[in-house]
Amino acid sequence: MIPQKVSEISDLFVCTVSAPGTESGIVAQVRERLIHILPRISCVWSDHTPEAILFITGGSEKAALQRIAKRQNILLVAYPERNAYAAACEVKSYLDRTGCASHLFNLGSRDDRAALEQMIHIRLSVKQFSQSRIGIVGAESEWLVNSMPDTVNIRARFGFRLVKIPWSMLDDVTSWPVSPDFLDFFESYRSNQFEDHSRVYGKILEIIDENKLDAVTVECFPLVKNQGITACPALALLNNQGIPAGCEGDLVSLTGMLLLHCLTGQVPWMANLAGIQDGKIWLSHCTVPFSMVTGYTITTHYETGKGIAVQGNLPPGAYTLMRLSVDFLAAFVAEGEWCDEPYDTEACRTQMVLKLEPGNYAELKSHPLGNHHLILHGKHKNTITTALAFLNISLRSF
Repeated sequence: MIPQKVSEISDLFVCTVSAPGTESGIVAQVRERLIHILPRISCVWSDHTPEAILFITGGSEKAALQRIAKRQNILLVAYPERNAYAAACEVKSYLDRTGCASHLFNLGSRDDRAALEQMIHIRLSVKQFSQSRIGIVGAESEWLVNSMPDTVNIRARFGFRLVKIPWSMLDDVTSWPVSPDFLDFFESYRSNQFEDHSRVYGKILEIIDENKLDAVTVECFPLVKNQGITACPALALLNNQGIPAGCEGDLVSLTGMLLLHCLTGQVPWMANLAGIQDGKIWLSHCTVPFSMVTGYTITTHYETGKGIAVQGNLPPGAYTLMRLSVDFLAAFVAEGEWCDEPYDTEACRTQMVLKLEPGNYAELKSHPLGNHHLILHGKHKNTITTALAFLNISLRSF
């Protein structure tokens, strides 16, 4: 599934290459055929920085290489006629030998056409991701010793902007207005305590709006320790509304949450890796999107016993697990099956156990990239790994 928002960035820059002397009518005809099979994509014909090369005839190999230069993950597309696919095949082999990533599609194949459309949507989702703005309220929590990325590196790696909002810039939480929308959502739980927690939701929404943010993470522990108010229900509700919202000021997890949302339309659940044994992993945290659960109850925050936290019930089925490395050069991605296990009272409130394939289990047990992992309902590994390739992030799973 590709989120609707990606339609806002639907341009694909395409360069056509052909042998010298090819009739302009033939070029126009092949272009029209490509447009016809990609109705949801706007092809922009350009010889400069193309994202795709459309081969019209054979004898176009050198022209293609001149357009590609050192660009990575170029799409090579061709119909079988006029030796166009043969030329694309030759170029693909050259790029493989020289270490330039590329993807070859035979437009005469129905399967390849479907794969091309999916590949383009992934590419556009990655483009959407790179044009985003993210924010951090407060700072990274001090215990995230392997989850504090170089903020300059975030911009350099992905292109998006990071907005920092220190707690010192904000008024005391008691001065923030009550949010009627928050209280309406939790109508059956209304109390003075919920009014206080609604202020957090309203303030984060205000910060998102003022700074035009696509995702936000909050250093939440100062809030609960000083005020007895948690960010858990506010963040869970934002996630449920399609706004990636992380906790503990974890920028690595927020980056992953934003990427997964751009790719799938789902906001993932950010969870602790609470345990691992017998081929299974135990996951827990308190900010699960309500759309992921079949039901939930409201309880207190696990670590402090204060405030409000969400205890959701995740349904049986297949799930996808992802974690980025702190330098954004590697990622762990695995699919697993929900397991029925007893509830652990000594862990964060929303919990799930997943069974992993042996290779992925061994990798995660021996070389975890960090604590917080992201969980999506369904099987999305192929989509995610393709996107990671576009971002030059290597896979640390099987």
